[in-house]
Amino acid sequence: MIGPDLFVLDDFTHTAGETIINADFNAKNTTFDKLTNTGNLVSFENFTSDELTNSGLIGVNKDFTSGSTTNNASAEIAVVGDYHSSDLTNSGTVTVTGAFEADTTVNNGTLTLGTSGKFNGAYSGTDATFTAATGNTEFLADVDLSGTTFNANGGTVIFEKATTVQNFTAKSDASTTLNNVTIKSGTKLTTASSFNVGGNWTNENTSSVSDFYFEATAGKIIFTTAGTDASNRSSFTISGHNKFYDIEATGSYLDITVDDENNFNDATSLDVVRLMYKMWDRVNREFNIKLHPEIKFIGNKTDEEIELWEIMTKL
Repeated sequence: MIGPDLFVLDDFTHTAGETIINADFNAKNTTFDKLTNTGNLVSFENFTSDELTNSGLIGVNKDFTSGSTTNNASAEIAVVGDYHSSDLTNSGTVTVTGAFEADTTVNNGTLTLGTSGKFNGAYSGTDATFTAATGNTEFLADVDLSGTTFNANGGTVIFEKATTVQNFTAKSDASTTLNNVTIKSGTKLTTASSFNVGGNWTNENTSSVSDFYFEATAGKIIFTTAGTDASNRSSFTISGHNKFYDIEATGSYLDITVDDENNFNDATSLDVVRLMYKMWDRVNREFNIKLHPEIKFIGNKTDEEIELWEIMTKL
């Protein structure tokens, strides 16, 4: 046990069992086997612990490395450098300025990332606040944001899970907003949630690999990008092999690029031709202008498709 206050000018190492700190503790590099902190611990350089339970304040001026980490309610971990831990259970506040990496993460408090983030295990939370990294925030397992207020922070969320399906759950009130989204090659991502996307949607999987794609079984994905006027238009791209259940773009002065590998609510080629004909017919009746379709059919056509196509292409 360390207390009352202790100031160490150089490194401090204690690896023989548990260390309990209940006062102010300051050192250069700190190394512990099993640490329980209820005081104020400041490491002027690096912090290392094989196991950590924190009920006080831990401030680290460089890098933080820990095994299983529990940060209790009202406790705080502040790291100026990089953060690395195995499983993290946070009910207090964790703030990282550099890169963040953890395994399974249960966030019931406030988690703020810096330059990048990587979650090797599942993420979940209750009554939580989560500010993503300004760069990439990578998820390598299931992501449950149903109990988390998520701040995309202008960065990119990357989904990447090999061999098995990766599940994404957003808040039930459809308030979850991601910025850029990337689905890595070899990942099958599924959701039944409604959520918002403020940037590009990049799916590295193509239809040539049928086992890997994005699939929404319910819910609506709303693209919220918007320009300010005709001379300051905004744009976003939806690429890759995606099966959307419902989709909406709410912005004005907006240019949208959509790859032909996308499917909306299991639409067939007949659904597409029927929609084309509705637009063609309305423009023809109201403006006496005959639009001319430029797409080409590949494969067989139904009788209805042939009939509608001949109407639209007849000069």
